[in-house]
Amino acid sequence: MSASHRELRFGGRAVLALPAAPRRVRLAALTRYRADTWKKRAFRAGVGAAIRLGVDGAVARPISCALGERGRGFDFESWWREVGDAVGSRHAAVVWPAQPDRGRAYVHLLDERGRAVGFAKLSLDEANDGPIRNEARALETLTAMGPRTFRVPRVISVQEIGDRAAVVVEPLPDHARPSNPARAKYPGECVAEYAGDGGAVPREALRDLTWWRRLESRGDELAVIARKYCEQGPQAMRVRRVHGDLGPGNLLCDNGERWIVDWEGFDERGPRLTDPVNWTLARAQAAVLRDAEAGVLALEREFPESRDETGRWEVLASLLYLAGEGIAGAERVVGRWKAE
Repeated sequence: MSASHRELRFGGRAVLALPAAPRRVRLAALTRYRADTWKKRAFRAGVGAAIRLGVDGAVARPISCALGERGRGFDFESWWREVGDAVGSRHAAVVWPAQPDRGRAYVHLLDERGRAVGFAKLSLDEANDGPIRNEARALETLTAMGPRTFRVPRVISVQEIGDRAAVVVEPLPDHARPSNPARAKYPGECVAEYAGDGGAVPREALRDLTWWRRLESRGDELAVIARKYCEQGPQAMRVRRVHGDLGPGNLLCDNGERWIVDWEGFDERGPRLTDPVNWTLARAQAAVLRDAEAGVLALEREFPESRDETGRWEVLASLLYLAGEGIAGAERVVGRWKAE
């Protein structure tokens, strides 16, 4: 079988698969690799130089399927036949997540000249099916709302390939860039627009919330804290629509236009402070991951209402939600946050 892609490895693992295509398409595909450290930037520059010199075959391994050995049985060819014709894509570049064991792949769909015509998230295991399906539903909900203060990628298609989920969305503008964590301003206007007025869930009805039931079923520290909330917390939890992972990295700017991406943690009834709490932790992430107490102090500075008992329970509800979604900063802080 002939090679369809060229796999590139960095740090001992596959990070990127470029299509076996004309040089300009390979160079265009290479730009889809996010180089957020100097080592990754040097790696990308070196690969680009090899492509221009026509010697990239010396640094890339030919593979017959774009997903290579990490495909885990995903029927990429069937998916590709369906999607490629629908969006006018002739080439695909695969970028793997930074976490080596994360069961998913990111696919940039390119036309014959290497221009982006779509972006796909492919689930490769059961753990990623739900979040990817949830993001598709969230984007469809938000698009129907017609937000004025921000944009979200439009869903092109949602597929079920065997037991696995996939979503294809429109590509972001080429010049859209994540906000600088040190200077980024909390997008309160955007949050207010998508969050809506919200409501309240009585403490005895918390088990009606899907995300709460997931917490209680975990059997770990989060489940213990959730039970404590049910026993000692306020009579009702204030809720509204939440992004679930709002931080500078998911707020992109392009010529004054704001794009909010990565809606996998979206919920119609998440704790009211979920997104501002996550924004605070995301801006201080390096310090929080070194020392959870830094996160506690950041939250206490940002939320004066946490000085009273009701406010502390409200922040705790948001930390529980975020930690349940696997947000690293919240996982570090939730056990240190005192709400009694």
